[in-house]
Amino acid sequence: MAHKREFDTVIFVKDPTTLTKLETKQFRFTPIIIDCSKIDADVLLDKLKKDLATGQEINELSLIYLPLFRSADLSLSELFAESAILIHNMPESRVSKKKLQSFLITLLGKMVDEPTYKEVIEDMRLEGNPIIEYLEKRAEERAEERMEERVEERIEERMEERMEERMEDTATKLLSMGVDFYAVVKGTGLSEERVRELAPTQ
Repeated sequence: MAHKREFDTVIFVKDPTTLTKLETKQFRFTPIIIDCSKIDADVLLDKLKKDLATGQEINELSLIYLPLFRSADLSLSELFAESAILIHNMPESRVSKKKLQSFLITLLGKMVDEPTYKEVIEDMRLEGNPIIEYLEKRAEERAEERMEERVEERIEERMEERMEERMEDTATKLLSMGVDFYAVVKGTGLSEERVRELAPTQ
C-alpha cells in the first residue's frame, strides 16, 4: 500500500535579482524561499556555539546552511570551517556526524566554482580541520578498495587466460589426433573460429 508523505521545498537565495524572480514566479507547489542576505551568520554561529557548550539541542540544518548566510566578520572558507568544527564537536544525534560532514562538503561544491572549492578545502586543511582529515581518510580507504578490486580483477583475468590457454592446448592435441572438429568445439568451449586457427595445416 502506498503511503503519502508531506515535504517542503526550501530555496536558499543570496542574489537579490534571483530572489525577485522567484517571488514573482508561478510554481505548481509552494516553496519556502529564504533570503540568505537577511540572516546574520555571525549571530547564528554565536548561538550554535553557546547551545553546543551548554548541551542544548542543535538544529542540524543550521550547521549545514550556516555558510550560506551573510557575515560581516568571516569569509566563506571561515564559515565552512566553523560549521565543520561544530559538527565535529557535537554529540551524535539523529543524523550522524559523517553524514552532516558529507552534506557540508556537497553544499560547498554546489555553491562555488572549482578553483574556489579547492581554495576553501586547502584553507581548511591548513587549519587542521577535522572534516578534511575525515575526507582524506575516506579517499585513502576508497583508493585501497579500488586497488584491491583491480588486483582481484587481474587475478580473475589471468585465471581466465590460463584456462583458455589450457583449452587451446587441449584442442590442438585433439585435432592432431583426428578428433571431429565440432566435438573439439563442444568439448573445449572455444569458438569455431579459434578452433579453425588451431587446426593443423594440411
